[in-house]
Amino acid sequence: MTRGLIRGLQLPTPENPIEWTVAGVRFVLHEDHRWLLPIAHVAQEQGLLPKPCTLVVFDLHHDALVPSCLPELRAGRENLTVEDVIRLCGQNLSKNDDDWLKAGMELGLFGDAVIFGVEDTSDRDKYRIYRDDLDREHRIDMLQRPRGALAYQGSLSDRARSGALERIWNVLGWQILDQLFEFLPDRPKILLSIDLDYFAVRWGDYTFPWPDEVFEREFLVASDYWSTQGWTGKAFVRGMVEKAGLVAICRESACTGGPEKSRLILSKLDEYVFDAGAGLDSGTRG
Repeated sequence: MTRGLIRGLQLPTPENPIEWTVAGVRFVLHEDHRWLLPIAHVAQEQGLLPKPCTLVVFDLHHDALVPSCLPELRAGRENLTVEDVIRLCGQNLSKNDDDWLKAGMELGLFGDAVIFGVEDTSDRDKYRIYRDDLDREHRIDMLQRPRGALAYQGSLSDRARSGALERIWNVLGWQILDQLFEFLPDRPKILLSIDLDYFAVRWGDYTFPWPDEVFEREFLVASDYWSTQGWTGKAFVRGMVEKAGLVAICRESACTGGPEKSRLILSKLDEYVFDAGAGLDSGTRG
């Protein structure tokens, strides 16, 4: 019998983690992004993910600042326990959830990372290469949302830039076969992290979930570019889910406009990406 990931995991009450399985893929819903680290640690201990694992993120923010607590990370890295990771998240990492990604790299949880949908990519070259305290090199690549990435001259479609993009494609297991891009089978399992603020829009003092028009265009409109012909944002995300050993969904209610809007986004995500089949409806999740 498969052990529960969150059973006995002593996370702060606001995290309210919920776990379930869809088509053999484990899902966990939690609140703030840094608390992904103990969840990932347990998933690796249980063999759901390799260590380190590739991290694929959908997020409005890159969360890739260098942690200010490198000495604490260094001290906790040897013989790391889940209690160590929980302590680091609670006492040392930023409450703004902006340094957890590199903390995970320092702890040996994550290898390379690809982040879709970052709003401000002006400094992405600065963050692309990270060399951790043990001199291990990690890549952090920030890409546009899948609809744009699958289109003409997109980062998932542009063979003319294969020299620059090939490593990203390799991290994603995304290769061109018989003139069309597709996912390669039988690759190591990835950790897929979805931050619900990816689906939120800010205007002045207001935050709104994407309207249906945006969900429809981002996930249901097919690419007409020759190398990604027929691919939709929905198909790409579903492909990433199939490659995942764990899908972790982060509510981030403070960045979505509140818990009710997070629940609405979950419902829309379920509708447009999973055909209402992933159990993300507002009545049962969050």
